[in-house]
Amino acid sequence: SQKENIIFAIMPLTTLCFKATDQNVPSPDLVEEMLEFLRTDTVCYRAPVHEQQLHSMENERWNPLTSWFSEHFCVHLAITTDIMLSPQSEQTISRIREHMQAQHSWTIP
Repeated sequence: SQKENIIFAIMPLTTLCFKATDQNVPSPDLVEEMLEFLRTDTVCYRAPVHEQQLHSMENERWNPLTSWFSEHFCVHLAITTDIMLSPQSEQTISRIREHMQAQHSWTIP
């Protein structure tokens, strides 16, 4: 507990709350940084079909998540079994960017 002086550096949640209160719109840098996760999220990369057990397990567990995301945000997620990066469409990226920019800072970490 702090007795004489308040040191905000050891109070990360308080600092986060102050920042969110002062800046109620997510910064463009934060939004772009978070969009990188959409571009490379592992739920969009599946095992090849010939690895039947893993491929089936991934589809069973990840299809509900990717389907919900696609339906909720009205976007198409590019799903691939290739190891090379399969980019998400610019329409998908733009729609998610717009959604994130419309959020209050308290809703985006």
